[in-house]
Amino acid sequence: MLGRLLVTVFGLFILTSLVLMLLLCSLPLFKRVEFDAVCHHYARVMDQSGGLPPSAAAALATELERRHFTVLQIQAPEQSSFGQTMQLSVEAACPGQRITPDMRMEAITWHYSCAIQLECRVYTTGDAAP
Repeated sequence: MLGRLLVTVFGLFILTSLVLMLLLCSLPLFKRVEFDAVCHHYARVMDQSGGLPPSAAAALATELERRHFTVLQIQAPEQSSFGQTMQLSVEAACPGQRITPDMRMEAITWHYSCAIQLECRVYTTGDAAP
């Protein structure tokens, strides 16, 4: 009876550790989806306005910081001509934790990057007709 109890307790300990490890392994995936969603939203803003104005770039940085990302770099043209290629490049980092093989928690930093290229489809007053 005591042996069965020890095996059950040990099994529950291993099962709890595995569930926790799987949860911690899935967090970077969820953060990646969140990061990509924010970046694609601002890529749409850049597509609609023919560039990413400084106010929108500041809003992008604020939105990422609100979601616990540390913004490392944001690059995007403020204004582009019709037919010109625009690129939104965002790099950010996010703190996290993982379980080491000896069952300790270790603090790590996940790095995310997103690069989106678009063709400018907005005519501005100085553009020549195609």
